[in-house]
Amino acid sequence: MNLEFEAQKALIRVSEKFARPSVLTEATIFSVDETKFICVVLMGDGVTKIGNVPLKVLIGSQASIIEIPKVGTDCLLKFKDNNTQRPQLESVHEIDKYKWVIDKSGLNFDINGFVLSVDKTNLTITKDGVKLVNDSSGLKKTLQDLIDAINALTVPTGTGPSGLPINATTFTNIKKDLDKYLID
Repeated sequence: MNLEFEAQKALIRVSEKFARPSVLTEATIFSVDETKFICVVLMGDGVTKIGNVPLKVLIGSQASIIEIPKVGTDCLLKFKDNNTQRPQLESVHEIDKYKWVIDKSGLNFDINGFVLSVDKTNLTITKDGVKLVNDSSGLKKTLQDLIDAINALTVPTGTGPSGLPINATTFTNIKKDLDKYLID
């Protein structure tokens, strides 16, 4: 009798006795709720749906990067302790975007850029440019309105209102230049 072989068998028996196994199965992401960080998965039979599957295990209010899976992508679903009431995503084939959660603010970034949101203020950076919006007022529109107001500025004179500012063309060019890096 080989002592090493018997020790391995004993270790396997002990681990089987005390281990908490998990079932792993293939599924498809059916829908995602980015605000609650949960999803619904469609099981391999194409009929059964499992809801309230956490996208990630969150601890308290710690900052965390959440992977938002692409709807329709394949995933591996795990049932902790073989309990169908404890589903958890093990992996996903494709990520739609990432969401960085920091208390009440959030930072989302995907292949096209990212969005930083703090209360009513949103900063979006994409390949097309930058967008800064507070509530419903955007930086680009505010700057364009300012340039229009400067161009329309007249000063009262003894012979009536003055004409356009002498550098009105410069302001008009600046307004056009905003389109190169600011987006609506």
